[in-house]
Amino acid sequence: MNAAETVHIHPDALIGWHALSAEEKDRILAQLRGLASLPPAEWPQGVTRRLSQDGPLYVLPAANGLLVVFRREEDGPLEVRHLVLRETIERYPWDRVNGVRA
Repeated sequence: MNAAETVHIHPDALIGWHALSAEEKDRILAQLRGLASLPPAEWPQGVTRRLSQDGPLYVLPAANGLLVVFRREEDGPLEVRHLVLRETIERYPWDRVNGVRA
């Protein structure tokens, strides 16, 4: 798999992706390409976190509180699914869904 095939940006992440500076995109792509060259079991400790044991969904912290959520299928490319600010996750009222207490 060549470098262009190692990381894809899902359409759901495109608006956020295009809002990033070229330098930030390059930093994120470099990190993700480094991860794509290894199986997840060999990724450096503390670089990413697996979000679900049910599927290959991971998070990569980036600059300025940005979290890059991506999928890694077995022997496939990494796919950036979402870009979200850590603050958004931390401030979300998880005890309420659609204004109703869960």
